[in-house]
Amino acid sequence: MSDDQSIDDARPRSALPILAGVVGAVLLAGGVALALYSQFVAAPIPVPLDDDDAETRDFPLRLVRGSLVLAGTVVLIGAAVLIGTAVLARKHRGDERVAGFTAGGVLAMVAVLIGGIAFAVTSHIPSTYQRLTSIFVATPRAPSAIAALALVLLGAALVFVLVATPTAARPRRWALASAVVVGIVPVLGAAGIAARLGDDTSSIDRATAGPRPETATPAVLGPERFRLRLPAEPGQPGSRIIFTGNGFVVSALDGITMYDGATGTARWHYRRLGVGSDGVANVPRMTVAPRGENAVLTYWEKRGWLAFDTATGELLWTATDLLADSDLIDRMMRGNLFAVNEPIVRGNLLAFTSPRGTVTRVDARTGRTLWSSPPEASGCAATLQRVVATMTAIHRVESCGYGDNAAVVITELDDESGAIHDQRSFPAPTRKRPAMPRSRCATAGSSGRRAATTTARPKFSSRRTARWPRLWSYRATNTPVCSRRTTTS
Repeated sequence: MSDDQSIDDARPRSALPILAGVVGAVLLAGGVALALYSQFVAAPIPVPLDDDDAETRDFPLRLVRGSLVLAGTVVLIGAAVLIGTAVLARKHRGDERVAGFTAGGVLAMVAVLIGGIAFAVTSHIPSTYQRLTSIFVATPRAPSAIAALALVLLGAALVFVLVATPTAARPRRWALASAVVVGIVPVLGAAGIAARLGDDTSSIDRATAGPRPETATPAVLGPERFRLRLPAEPGQPGSRIIFTGNGFVVSALDGITMYDGATGTARWHYRRLGVGSDGVANVPRMTVAPRGENAVLTYWEKRGWLAFDTATGELLWTATDLLADSDLIDRMMRGNLFAVNEPIVRGNLLAFTSPRGTVTRVDARTGRTLWSSPPEASGCAATLQRVVATMTAIHRVESCGYGDNAAVVITELDDESGAIHDQRSFPAPTRKRPAMPRSRCATAGSSGRRAATTTARPKFSSRRTARWPRLWSYRATNTPVCSRRTTTS
């Protein structure tokens, strides 16, 4: 035993295992830092409220959890092996128990490495990341989570080298410093790649303008000054024109452009490049420009709300879900935005309505919810309401009651606080059924003559011609041949 011990002591030991362990520890620390950044700092993926794909929605969080668990397990095993080996080496130098303890640590590290690799393979990282980038807007959350898992796996492999040979020679200080630098370089590289992949500005074509006072609207028609060709794509929704104080905004599928009302020149624009390659696109029919707040509000699929200053085109704020209302987008996407019961209030201020009759006022400059009115009374029909916003107040018209008790209630709400300024009720106009002609005729039967009352019923017939595809004609059946009288049913 003493001869073997002397031989082991005389055998030169290398410091490379400790240096590899130092590099692995730096990689583990960098991976943990990127994982925490992905979860708590990076901009979230704007998954819509109606998205049912939980696997895609939880993809970054799943990678972050796996990275943290893997890094923590590697640190615990490495610390246990190093401390245990040092203690046993002092008490039982050259004993087989030291080798047995080291072998146990090696087996545990092998199991952890196999588990980490299996987790990375079963997470379907390439396909899921491709789906995220092809549907949603790019953010640093998913790339930083992937980079964190890669750094942790690489760091665990290097720590395994140290665990396998825990009795290596102590390196010099300059070698330790060099190992730290070697570990920092890939961490910074991974962070830079994640930031580059998560930067969506490369997909945006944006130009701003200087401030400009509001111009007066012409009172009469004049000669034609300019003409524009609006963008149109086959099978896509058409563009929408919104008038503002300085001109007009053209909202198309790829973005919005502000034009000068006097010359027709473009002042500023915000357009997304490569629309169609992903699911991010502007919805023209949902673009609004409340003149009382000098802002243009747009909604982008798979992106959310973007608000711009009307005069300069500066991006004011963004929001994934404006009111945390899962039915708001669905109600705005179908039907006429400015018909009866429209979800967005028409006028000079930004406000929204709900099926329960509540009015929610939103500051168009900040996206902050200012107030919400109480729901309408139970006797009022929410299907018959209209809300209009002026510069100083919001007016709600709703139908309340039924039958002879039906009334039209007009409520004036304060634009700053939502308090009720005034409320008036008017009798609802009655609707009578139209008169139907009735005739009393004498018809002959087998047993003689008898009186019968018939009702003239409309009958529609269609015919096709070469010029008109279909023409409708009206003629009455059971035309009476005797006296006729008109009654109200």
